[in-house]
Formats: sequence, C-alpha cells, structure tokens
Amino acid sequence: MQGTAHPLFEYRIAGHPDVLLPGNPLLKKQLPADRHAGAASTAPVTLAAYFSAIHAFLAPRISLLQPDKASPVRIVMVKHGAFYHPAYIEVKKNGIWQRSHGVNVAVSPQGCEIMAREFSLLSAFQDRCSHTPHVFDMDTVKTPDGTDIALFLVEWLADHHEFHLTDAGPENDTFVVWTPEGDRFLSAPDIRMAVYHQTAEILTDLYDPRTTAHVFPWHHAAGDFVLAHTGDQVDVRLISVRQYAPMITPPPGDDLLLQLEAMWLFLIQMSIRMRLDRIDGIGDVAWADTAAVTGTVRGWEAALNRYPIHPEAGVPPGDLIRPYIHTRSDDDWAEAARRFVQTTPEAAPEHPVIKKHLSAHIFCLRETLA
Repeated sequence: MQGTAHPLFEYRIAGHPDVLLPGNPLLKKQLPADRHAGAASTAPVTLAAYFSAIHAFLAPRISLLQPDKASPVRIVMVKHGAFYHPAYIEVKKNGIWQRSHGVNVAVSPQGCEIMAREFSLLSAFQDRCSHTPHVFDMDTVKTPDGTDIALFLVEWLADHHEFHLTDAGPENDTFVVWTPEGDRFLSAPDIRMAVYHQTAEILTDLYDPRTTAHVFPWHHAAGDFVLAHTGDQVDVRLISVRQYAPMITPPPGDDLLLQLEAMWLFLIQMSIRMRLDRIDGIGDVAWADTAAVTGTVRGWEAALNRYPIHPEAGVPPGDLIRPYIHTRSDDDWAEAARRFVQTTPEAAPEHPVIKKHLSAHIFCLRETLA
C-alpha cells in the first residue's frame, strides 16, 4: 500500500476490530501459502500488496457494489485457503451495512491458473442451476515487484458458512459451523443427513450422464460447500469448482448400460469423498458416520429422478439404476472400490483412512441401496 488509503476504502482482517491504516506493521507481513502453512511457508505477497490489489480491482467496479454515496467500502480478509485468500466486501446500502460480494484472490501461479478455470466454470453453472454463487468479473493486478495477483468478484452468501466435523462438540460426529458470531454446533442426525443429502444432490445435478463430466476434486476440508441453518432447515451451496471433466473415457454417450455403470461408479466415488473431512477444517483426517451414506444415497437418487428420459429406455436412467446395481457381484464392488483407492495418491493423508474404512463403507453403501 503506497501513500494513503483511498478515502472510500477501509482495510480490515476478520476478527480484528481496527482498520489497518498506512504504517500498521501488520501490512508488512506476508500472506501464508495456505491455511496449513507455517511461518516459513509464505507467499511472496504482503498484506499491503494484497489489499492494494483488491482496491485496484474494485475501484473501477464500484457500481457493481452499489454503496451509499460517500460511504466507505470495507475490504475484510477472511482466511487463507489452499489456493485463494478470500475477502468479503461490506458496503452501506440505505444506511445499513451489508455483505453482498466477495473477492477471491490468488497469488501463486497455480492459484491463478485454477482461478481462471474456476471463474469460467462458475460462469457456466450460474446459467444452469442455483447451486453456485454468481460471479461478476475477473482480472489480474500486478504488485509493485511484478507479481501477478488474480482476482474475481463473486456473490457473497452472507447466511452460508463453512462447516466441518469437530471433536469439540457435545456429541460425536458433530458439525461445527463457522459463523461471524462464533462457532455453532450441529449434532442432530437428521440435520447432518440433510446436509449430506443436499451435497450429493448438488453434485449429481451437475453430473452429465452422457459425458460423465463431474465436479472433481472437491473436499469438505477445503470448505467447498457451505450451509445456512435455521431451525430444522438447512441450505447447502457449492462455492468452489476447480475442475469439471469426464470421469471415464471414452464417454458413454447414449449407451444405456455404460451410463448406468458410470452412475454407479460416480456414487461409489462420491459416497467415499462425502465421509472425508478434517477435524475443524485443519486437524486430522476425519471419517463421518453412516448418516453420510444414507444422505448421499438419498440426494443421489433425488437428482437422478430429474434426469431426462433416455431415448432407448423411454424412462429416466434413475428408474433403472437400482435394478442395474443389484446385478453387480461382490467382485464388481470390490474392484470398483479398489479402483478408487488407486486414484488416491498414497502420500495423501486421507489414503490410509480410506483403506481402513473401505470394506465397511462398501458394505454400508450396499445395505443402504438394498
């Protein structure tokens, strides 16, 4: 940040009450590479450069934010993710502070590459479904030392929050929901099942049975899904789409049997990933209880029931999937499970957790589908 801050912009860090004025020593600190980074693992970008880049990005786009005249725009850094360092934007509208937009910020070459792909995918999905936030614009800003920072402006889902399995709650298999007012704990099995149901429904809605294109990878630990919770109602949204590509090649096209096989493999993959998280988002790898399996199957089936009628079968493929699955042998299930394990790098921290629970998981999944 060179000179003085723009009078219509304020720079803040979530959880800290004070505005970061020029000269604040915090502005000289470098961004950590990600949420797991230690002191020595940093990105070559200071907080000053971070806020200046967002400022430069937003200044010509103020009309998109629609703030009250002469009121400040607050840029509030939220967290450090695997690839992005997001901030939310607060503006006054009719005298009331509101959060309606966010800015995702990538400072590494890998993060910038992922961001370009993700912006394109989110742009396409917003015309197709209501599961993902709207995106508005993307650009690249250079820091004074020549580092490229990529940014995109996105709808901020103010009522939706990141959630994770925790061991700090009142019961086992409790979600902790990170809200601005503090952590909230959700332990009721029906609430957790509804979260898994909606997550699976979103992923299956976005799955293409002809091409097997699907959202992958995705991780609960990365905060790719967020939820809003009121009473016994939850609403889940997908906020990050790093890749959308075929699961198998060549694609099945209109071949009904190949479509059904791919849907079965998609369910196996999704059901395993659904059970994985990290304690409190950053701790040890966690494995969810069987509510995740029940919720996943219900959400998968709910979405399949909306698939279009297959030209050969005369019915939606969802009508045929259970009879098809029941034709698969024990060896078929074991081979499909092994195939998934082989696609998970052995060095990945979730690999031993998946191997430990795989047999019991497949048994549970088959029982749920029986």
